[in-house]
Amino acid sequence: LRRIGEGAAMIRTKGEPGTGNVVEAVRHMRMVMGEIRRIQNLPQEELMTAAKDLGAPYDLLAQVAKAGRLPVVNFAAGGIATPADAAL
Repeated sequence: LRRIGEGAAMIRTKGEPGTGNVVEAVRHMRMVMGEIRRIQNLPQEELMTAAKDLGAPYDLLAQVAKAGRLPVVNFAAGGIATPADAAL
């Protein structure tokens, strides 16, 4: 979220390069989704503290909490290529 606040237009989730193994890419994507769910479940009063801890703008954190997703596209490098990979 800090990088998005700095102007990033895309977030990259990646696995181990050159292996074709999607395990690391899926693990990284699950971590990102888990953090989004954690932000969604925070009480409104704790969003400012979370924004400070993450080093991200409060407005961006509030937007993610409301929408349940990041406001930028995700580039899944390192193996998440098919719908079956994404379903993991």
